[in-house]
Amino acid sequence: MSVQKGKLSDRLLYQLKTFVFAYRGIQAFFKREVKGILHLISALLATGFSIVLKISAVEWLFVILSIGLVFIAEFFNTVTEVLSDMIQPEYDQRVADVKDMAAGAVLVAALIALVIALVIFLPKLLALL
Repeated sequence: MSVQKGKLSDRLLYQLKTFVFAYRGIQAFFKREVKGILHLISALLATGFSIVLKISAVEWLFVILSIGLVFIAEFFNTVTEVLSDMIQPEYDQRVADVKDMAAGAVLVAALIALVIALVIFLPKLLALL
C-alpha cells in the first residue's frame, strides 16, 4: 500500500519526514558550498542594511525575494554540478556547458539582487551624507 493511499496518520508522518529531508539538504548545501556561506553573509548584510535604514514593507519584499532568488539559483546550480559529476565523471564539453549555464543563472540572479539593492539602499545611504 502506498503512503498516499494509507491512513491519514501515515500520510501526515510522511509529510513531516519530507521536511527533515529538506532540512538535511539545506545542511548538505552549506557544508559543501563555500558560495552558500558567501550568499548567507550577503543576505545577512542586506537584512542588516534593511533594518538600519528602516526600509518600507514593499522594499522588504524585494529584498526577501532577491535573497530567495539567489539562494534558489545557487541550490539548483549545486544540484546540477553534483549530478553532472556523478553521471559524467570524465570531462565532457556538453556537461561543462550545462554547468556553465547553471552558474550563469546564479550570476543573473545575483546581478538582479545587486540592482534591487542599489535601487533600495543607495538613495537612503546618499541621504545620510
